[in-house]
Amino acid sequence: MARECEIKMELMSDEEAQAVQERALSLGFREEDRRTELDFVPDTEGYGCRQAGLLLRFREIRRPRVTPEILLTLKIKNTATEGIQDNEELEMYLGRDQSGQPMFDTIRALLRERVGLELPITIASVRDFQTAYQIAVQELRMTERRALIEKHRQTLVRNGSVISLDYFPEGVGLFVELETQTPEALRDLINELYLAAGRLEQRTYGQLVEAKKAGQTESERRTCLFPETRERLGPTAKHPQH
Repeated sequence: MARECEIKMELMSDEEAQAVQERALSLGFREEDRRTELDFVPDTEGYGCRQAGLLLRFREIRRPRVTPEILLTLKIKNTATEGIQDNEELEMYLGRDQSGQPMFDTIRALLRERVGLELPITIASVRDFQTAYQIAVQELRMTERRALIEKHRQTLVRNGSVISLDYFPEGVGLFVELETQTPEALRDLINELYLAAGRLEQRTYGQLVEAKKAGQTESERRTCLFPETRERLGPTAKHPQH
């Protein structure tokens, strides 16, 4: 189980994003990856996962000329830290070899213990995003959508710290996300990058997207997709029926 401390900030322009990148590179960060991420965060009726301080996420990761992968994540909220997102994380890639089985067993046990949710063993072998979505909604009856959002992501890394430059469609915009392993390291990184304290965001991307799309239907507030993905997903992009 890994600790993840996060903070975000909206960037006002491509030039500001470039300035953050240049500052990070001058601090010894190096570019690690460029990819597109599609996140589905379901919950049970009544938001049982949220009530238990859990977030279950299915993330499709796409890179050019590479077969997409599905990353399963369970976040466990740490309520002792204020002002930032502070979670313990369990992660494994679906559809790989048996090396991830111990992690899968731990995720299943936590969901069973805290939410009464029985994650089917078959989901560990799933390699397709829509199949994972259907299992969550139809078999597990996780009919509440906390988020179905997509972004282009560029990551820069230094030791255990990660800076992500994230671009969202549908007018949501551009953000930087900082991730470290301790609150102290996160505060140090904020200072190194000269980020303004008044602009920092501790909300999740799901919450930020929902705020950006205020005034739209509940389903659309929690959905943010590039046009080609919305077309590819078809009915999946719509909110599941209870």
